Amino acid sequence: MLNKKTSYKDIARTSVLFGSSQVVIVITKIIKTKFVAYFLGTQGYGIFSLYTAAVNLIGTFSNLGLNTSATKTIAENYNNEESQNVIKTLTIVRKIVWFTGLMGGTICLLLSPFLSEIIFNNPDFTYAIMWLSIAIILNQLTQGNTILLRGLRKHKSLANSNATGAIIGLIISVTLYYIWGINAIVPAIILSSLAAYLRSAYFANKIKIDWMPIGARETFNASRPMLAMGIVLSITSVLTLSKVFFLRIYVEDIGGIEEVGLYHSSFIIVNSYLGIIFTIMSTDYLPDLSTKIHDKKLYTDLFNKQLIFGMMLIIPLVSAFLLFNQWIIVLLFNSKFKGAELLIAWSVIGMFFKLISWTQSFIILSKGDNKRFALHETTSIIITTIITVLLYNKYGLHGLGMGFTTGYFYYSLQTYFLCRYWYKIDFNKESKTVIFIGAIILLFAFYSIVILKNIGFCIIITLLSFVFSYWQMKKMGFTSKIRALLRRKL
Repeated sequence: MLNKKTSYKDIARTSVLFGSSQVVIVITKIIKTKFVAYFLGTQGYGIFSLYTAAVNLIGTFSNLGLNTSATKTIAENYNNEESQNVIKTLTIVRKIVWFTGLMGGTICLLLSPFLSEIIFNNPDFTYAIMWLSIAIILNQLTQGNTILLRGLRKHKSLANSNATGAIIGLIISVTLYYIWGINAIVPAIILSSLAAYLRSAYFANKIKIDWMPIGARETFNASRPMLAMGIVLSITSVLTLSKVFFLRIYVEDIGGIEEVGLYHSSFIIVNSYLGIIFTIMSTDYLPDLSTKIHDKKLYTDLFNKQLIFGMMLIIPLVSAFLLFNQWIIVLLFNSKFKGAELLIAWSVIGMFFKLISWTQSFIILSKGDNKRFALHETTSIIITTIITVLLYNKYGLHGLGMGFTTGYFYYSLQTYFLCRYWYKIDFNKESKTVIFIGAIILLFAFYSIVILKNIGFCIIITLLSFVFSYWQMKKMGFTSKIRALLRRKL
């Protein structure tokens, strides 16, 4: 409720639950990535990454930002016990996801010749891209089920859905790549999307909802506020993915398809494996923030606690990634991908700055300030893209990693000053202390492994980062809460 502060126990409960499911997902990704790299090689992995980028780009555009705007609306009504509004929103979302899914599939079909030419410089991949329209539709339907589970705080069902869907997708993909090699890329993408949809539908259908009969006109009128925010989110998300898409095509043009494979492999390692921290936190952070956003004291308290919690995860993990960088690449891919070592070393530092900006940018979203959010995101995307291209041209492949970190450093500063100017909020003393100490630790870890190439010194820094994280969590009473929750087997 709005009169209740978020405790570390609340954060711990969601973190333990989704942390366990994310561990399963990460393990499946590691296994899947390993087999994909083995069966497809750097060139095949480059093709796979370009297909994936195309699907994500179209899917994000057609999604219309519903995964965020609808979740926010449902969470607000659910918290205020407005059951009729919750059911109405869910009914509207169920209708809209079919429309947006079919819209995305149609766009993929119509643009397939163009995408084949712009991505691969020939029309040979047109039919393959047309088949990917099925994956786009299935992904959108999965989003509809995820919105329902997330908005109603069905955390256990959502965690089970994500974990089991990932396991089934792994089995399907590895089997197909083993049999057909590079020719299995498109079928594997489609069948993995189907597995995710079926699992999400299973858990969503277990929730008994008295669906409301709503006509097309009423659906459109009632969804306008939600879609207004969603469209802004969709545009900014498309711009973000367009940046990634552009960079991959640019790298392909300058460095070749193998460099795209190395770039994508590093992108997977940094965003997928370190990115689970953001997945764990965002599951409950946005719904919780949406219920407190009208009380400055409550939402400021919440974002500071989320930031500190995230820092206690990101600081030791980034240190460990820097220390074990070369072994992680071989473990997740194979020795052919070792060319991405310096690229990853630079990129992981960017996750520190991403966390700083991430916790505050959600405040702009929860406030519903669509124009401000669009201006903020568009400006940062343009500037960070220019930074990345310039650094890539000057320093080659690892310049992309430098661009990633420099871009998020800029983005964190922009987010900080805008939120301070717009909402008069700031980090509390504890957050500032954690950010400062974390920055010092990661600076020394990066310097020891990249500049000095002194593994021993980096081991010491990494151990210190874990000690600092444990000490801070213990100070907050977080470790005892996690142990209690684990004993209860949530």
